[in-house]
Amino acid sequence: MEAVGAFVLCWVINCAWMPLCSGSRMKSPALPIQSEREPVPSKGLSGCSFGGRFYSLEDTWHPDLGEPFGIMHCVKCNCEPQRSKRKVFGKVSCRNIKQDCPEAKCAEPVLQPGHCCKTCPDGDSSRQPLESLFDGYEYFQEKDGDLHKSYNDRSYLSAEASNPTDTRTDFVALLTGVSDSWLPSSSGVGRARLTLTRTGLAFSITYNSFARPSRIMFLDSDGNTAFEFSVPKADTDMICGVWKNLPKSHLRQLQAEQLRVSMVASNGRREEIKGQVIKHRALFAETFSAILTSEVEHSGIGGMAMLTLSDSENNLHFILMLQGLTTHSHTDLVPIRLQLQYRQHTLREIRANISAQDADFAEVLTDLNVRELFWLSRGQLQITVETEGNDPRVISGFITGRKSCDILQSVTQQ
Repeated sequence: MEAVGAFVLCWVINCAWMPLCSGSRMKSPALPIQSEREPVPSKGLSGCSFGGRFYSLEDTWHPDLGEPFGIMHCVKCNCEPQRSKRKVFGKVSCRNIKQDCPEAKCAEPVLQPGHCCKTCPDGDSSRQPLESLFDGYEYFQEKDGDLHKSYNDRSYLSAEASNPTDTRTDFVALLTGVSDSWLPSSSGVGRARLTLTRTGLAFSITYNSFARPSRIMFLDSDGNTAFEFSVPKADTDMICGVWKNLPKSHLRQLQAEQLRVSMVASNGRREEIKGQVIKHRALFAETFSAILTSEVEHSGIGGMAMLTLSDSENNLHFILMLQGLTTHSHTDLVPIRLQLQYRQHTLREIRANISAQDADFAEVLTDLNVRELFWLSRGQLQITVETEGNDPRVISGFITGRKSCDILQSVTQQ
């Protein structure tokens, strides 16, 4: 009986994949497995179509051949990533895993329903199946100690200080003009906030000094397009979207901070801004934000600020992420001057040093008065950052309430 089953299984798989079967002159009945003729569910989604279902890259499954065969538990299929001309697509590969079954340590092993391998009657039927599960990724794991750290603690704010195995669900990317692209450099600046959910990677993107983009692209560690999102036409500077069915390989790259986000403008100049997706522990406490741009055209520089007010005092904690203010030729520290302004009038000023290797800057503005708090709540305060010395570079932007597609937020004042 097992020999007959093996013959039927071999016939089904071979006929499903070999064009020889479909080329026969005799009209044969429809095969249990047929190629998927429906289009891929999403234009920018890479994966495999098999048996009327869509699978993400690196997904594994047991094929369901329908009646009378049912689910072939001893056949494991997987969607293998393939690359061609900077595009990633999926290819289905199936194999028989019966030979991988461990030897049962009993005289009369039995085959449990829904299993491929025979086990001992008193064995642990809940043991992990042959196919390895994903490497322990937890979508909503939190570190209890995180909530007790000071917001301005540099080890707390620095993305580089995060544990490489940290599985936080919030990410951010600073998008600026790039010089390694065939498209012209841009003075536009964007900010992408990303949240990993059980159904995909939700993203909220805001931008300044940049035309409405035509598409958003997520690039993998090799620079290939992992996901492409067509931006609908709208009269707003916010873009909302979800990357559904995130493949496991890209989940790992997301946690390893190897993914990048790219935006291409829909105007005639075809400008592009791009940035690396990173983890940042300041995101969970962020109340205000600012996008910092330059007035110089095609500058390729920019920055963003994440800010929050302390609970007990009127202290404004913030961190700046800067790009392009210093060049890689600058090996020494570069002095900068940060100003908090209201209608071009300087209210506060801070001086600090940054470098090309560490352009982030964290600080606290203490004891904001009633007027400053009022202007802050109205989005009327501006941050200006300027390098000192020869060839100074300046970026600035207004502080507003944090913008996100999944949050309706307003600032109230007592």
